[in-house]
Amino acid sequence: MYNLEYLPSCKEEIKKLTAKDKKLGEILNKKIERLIENPYYSSPCTGRLTGFRDTHVMKSFVLVLKIFEEKKTVMIVKFGHHDEAFENLPDIYSGFGSSNR
Repeated sequence: MYNLEYLPSCKEEIKKLTAKDKKLGEILNKKIERLIENPYYSSPCTGRLTGFRDTHVMKSFVLVLKIFEEKKTVMIVKFGHHDEAFENLPDIYSGFGSSNR
């Protein structure tokens, strides 16, 4: 099993989106449980997002994560509607600090 961390901005976004939709919250929690058991269940991103992974939640939402194998940690980087989930992703992550890379 992997440890779980969140970028602070992502945790706020999850709280905001799941407060509006309880079913989304339940499905997201199940998805996260599955990811900490096996984060490679997610799909690798490509191009400028190489190093990130993603998995869909319901049809419209995407959970973006990064795996730190040396720390056995999954970091949830971004959660949002598919149209917005990949915007500014490297910038958001790089602002979190280099100690987690």
